[in-house]
Amino acid sequence: DSVIRDIPTLVNLSLTIDQADIVTKLVTAFVIPNSLYNAELTDAVRQQARDTVAPVDVSYAADQNIVRRGQLITELGYEALEQFNLVAPSSSWQEVTSATLLTLLTLVYAIMYLRYHPELIAGNSGMRNLGVLAVLFITFLMITRLAIPGHAVIPFLFPIMAFSLIISALFSAELAIVAILPLVILSTFSLPDALSLDIYYIITSIFGVLALRQAQHVTSFFWAALAISLSGAAVAVVYRLLIPSFDWIGLATLVGAAVVSGVASASIALLMHFYSAQFLGTTTALQLIELSRPDHPLLQFLLRNAPGTYQHSLQLANLVEQAAERIGADALLARVGAY
Repeated sequence: DSVIRDIPTLVNLSLTIDQADIVTKLVTAFVIPNSLYNAELTDAVRQQARDTVAPVDVSYAADQNIVRRGQLITELGYEALEQFNLVAPSSSWQEVTSATLLTLLTLVYAIMYLRYHPELIAGNSGMRNLGVLAVLFITFLMITRLAIPGHAVIPFLFPIMAFSLIISALFSAELAIVAILPLVILSTFSLPDALSLDIYYIITSIFGVLALRQAQHVTSFFWAALAISLSGAAVAVVYRLLIPSFDWIGLATLVGAAVVSGVASASIALLMHFYSAQFLGTTTALQLIELSRPDHPLLQFLLRNAPGTYQHSLQLANLVEQAAERIGADALLARVGAY
């Protein structure tokens, strides 16, 4: 078939198009197979090719790792595992016990924090707050456990830092830093290089939360993305330089992954921030700023119909805001309330 397809390209270019078509049709009729498949000869040649290849011996020293936990097993690695009789499934009670103990520690950790901060689950919205925390925690945990194992770049690319940004914007920076610790530890449990990933996720999350502050502006999420990107790139460089066989292409790839992770984390947090706040029935800082804009329809209505009351409201809001700052209250909420 391939020879027949190439016939038109072999016709002399001095011929006209009609003549070339005639030549192509005539030649095509004489193109027939003159070599047939012979299974016995093929097997014999294959065996001869195998015999000419010298065997490759691979030696393993005592206590040397054949395949690390979480890595993809190659054909060579699987063959080595078979030679050492390590392929047979072993008892997994150790892993189950470790995972159970780690989960119990996480629960105790959460209970102790809620014990010292009962206001988080107090009142009518307490169970709703706890439900949002649990759903966000479990969702990020499940997606992370499915996404990062067996990959080299995706763990640095995965936007797990969005969880801490969402919690910081909805509740507080303190809760965000406290909640990210068990999420990171459970996400990287039993994975290779878990320690380096833990440090990468925790440091970038803390930098993002500190840059986000109270999330009073959309630009706050931009600064959070920048903080996550720069801190993530720095951590990636630090650990990559410690590898004796590091390469600049791999380093640049991890730095780029950290930048993408920062942007993705801030974008996801900004989007989830609005939906989670509506579900909780709380007013976020961004919503308060939207209400306090001078072009808000209600303020414009007040300005046109009662300008004196409008000016009085502005002065009162300034006084209330300063008073709230003095006593450590929510100054933005007090100002909008005064409006």
